[in-house]
Amino acid sequence: MPRNIEEIEQMVSPVRQLLSQAAKLVEKEKKLPDDLPAIDPILKKTERILEKFRESFIALAQGGIELDQEALASYVKAFGMYQNVKEVCMKDRTQCTQLNIILEHLAKVRAKFVN
Repeated sequence: MPRNIEEIEQMVSPVRQLLSQAAKLVEKEKKLPDDLPAIDPILKKTERILEKFRESFIALAQGGIELDQEALASYVKAFGMYQNVKEVCMKDRTQCTQLNIILEHLAKVRAKFVN
């Protein structure tokens, strides 16, 4: 039995309301806090982690221990990315989420040292 426009509007109305509420919730969630956290300590800790891995690679090489090439490649990639991300992050703190990618690469390096 075909429905008339009024019946269809009645059925669609709750869905439209739900979509409107969902859209408002998404917009609310996307808003960043008014006070972003200080980024300097995060950048310094990331730099320290990079430096510690560098020191570890140097110590291993000096000790005649063969370096895991996959770990070394992940470190080099993380180090290179950090140089770019640091600049972008200092200009616009909303771009600092890219630090997560760097930390993921360093986690791969760590996994090679632990295993």
